[in-house]
Amino acid sequence: MSKTPAFQFYPADWALDLEEHPLEIEGAWIRIIGRLWRSDTRGKMSKTLTQWSRILRVPEDKALEILRYIQKEKIGDISSDLTEPNGYITVINRRMVRDEKDRENNRKRQQRHYRKKKPNAEPNEELTPPSSSSSSRDNISSDILSSVQSDSDHSGPPVLTIPLINKSEFEIFQEDVDQWKESFPAVDVLQTLRTIRQWNIDNPTRRKTIRGIRKHISGWLAREQDRGGRPAGSFSKTRDQKLLGTFQTLAGGQYDTTGVRSPDDEAVFDV
Repeated sequence: MSKTPAFQFYPADWALDLEEHPLEIEGAWIRIIGRLWRSDTRGKMSKTLTQWSRILRVPEDKALEILRYIQKEKIGDISSDLTEPNGYITVINRRMVRDEKDRENNRKRQQRHYRKKKPNAEPNEELTPPSSSSSSRDNISSDILSSVQSDSDHSGPPVLTIPLINKSEFEIFQEDVDQWKESFPAVDVLQTLRTIRQWNIDNPTRRKTIRGIRKHISGWLAREQDRGGRPAGSFSKTRDQKLLGTFQTLAGGQYDTTGVRSPDDEAVFDV
């Protein structure tokens, strides 16, 4: 596996996920994900308890205590039985695995594009990391855009598009939606994508590059998943319903609101 020099760090997400946990757990987790990043299977690593204790620089009993805490609090996935930690203990960082999968899919799409367009050309193994310069973002070529989303890779028209920083549109296909539904089962993926599209329309200076848009989408979906999400078709009481319920209580039950439904069902409030 070819190596990229760094992984993205999200301070707000980090604080949200770990601010309620002890400092030693926070320090242990950053040391662990540093090793997971360098793993041959990025985001996933199997070691013995002795090896994990060396990585964490603590005695074996303390390393076992830390790993059990990480497993119990679901900070990371641990696929081994820690009640009898005599074999290999596998630790997985979910976000790192998702990001690596997206990166690998983009690399394969780039290869297919170059092979179709220039059979004798050698595709780049790595996409260049996003630049902080706005001018470099504006100069993204149409070749790179088409390499990441080639029409030949999809069986139908795009489901929707998301505007990019260079004023082009990133196309999302049903295959993409199905993949995200599998990765984020608690989320109404299509509605969340519509929300992401509107956010990018409303915030033109904060739109993403073609290289960063998938990470932007995956990060948004991951946060929705971590918050519990809401699968397509599920019911959620709206603000209007809550207000009507309060009004009914204050009115002593004189009004029947049983016919009131969520605006998601396109109902008309008939009070």
